[in-house]
Amino acid sequence: MSTKDYAKAIVDLFGFKGKFDLCFDRSNWKFGKKNINYLVLSWRINKKISLPLMFADLDKAGNSNTTERIDLLETFNEVFGFHRIKSLMADREFVGEQWFKMLNNNKIPYFIRVKKNMLLPWGNKRIQAKKFFHHLEVSQNRLIDKKMYESTVYFAGTLSKSGELVIIMSNKNLSASQILTKYRERWSIEELFKKLKTSGFHWENTHMKYSTRLISLLIILSFGLLIAYLMGLGDNIPWKKTLGCHLYSVFKQGLINFQFLVAQSVMIAVETIQNLLERAQYAIF
Repeated sequence: MSTKDYAKAIVDLFGFKGKFDLCFDRSNWKFGKKNINYLVLSWRINKKISLPLMFADLDKAGNSNTTERIDLLETFNEVFGFHRIKSLMADREFVGEQWFKMLNNNKIPYFIRVKKNMLLPWGNKRIQAKKFFHHLEVSQNRLIDKKMYESTVYFAGTLSKSGELVIIMSNKNLSASQILTKYRERWSIEELFKKLKTSGFHWENTHMKYSTRLISLLIILSFGLLIAYLMGLGDNIPWKKTLGCHLYSVFKQGLINFQFLVAQSVMIAVETIQNLLERAQYAIF
């Protein structure tokens, strides 16, 4: 199955016709001399689940480049169209003049963190972005707008509780708090990688080296993540009083349920999965 076919299948499974909240990030590790480095465009379905939607094995070490990012977005455009992007979140790696021009020209709403030393226009010269926000105290925020990259763009800055300056760039004319709040949804892709790796399927333990097989593996794991989530929905998950939260996530509870079903009967497990997938859109939306 190609990544395009997978993306169509996962969206058709939900009968989803709306707009996508998307996140860009990478997940990488090394096996022997092979650098396994995935560029992933994830779909934030709701606050409890995100799934890989489009992805590519970069087959190299280090950051993605503008061409690789644009190529993956163009693949999304071929399948769904840019008009179906509600928002795109990404961290400081995903910057650059050509990249931002492409997003602005295609009217893709984005919320991307930028480095504090990014140069912004100020009169006849340019100064570092941090100069506009250096006066902020913890939890305060400020919004500025600039004419850049063939468009008007907005920078929302705040000082975190740890004292770190956070600056988010967007092409949406919103308040600083709205831009900062929307960017926080980017954390969903970090949770996704956690489920695929150390807290779930241990994706990074594969001994596969060939790109086509690595892509096929991620497709399988993506369906597995969805199935585990569906199997955990509606369960009475134990409450951890000392932490003030549930002992397990819905995903983790689903994995426990799946293991229990397989131990009982593989046929029962398969039938349960089929029933869950048939009702997926009603369970999630």
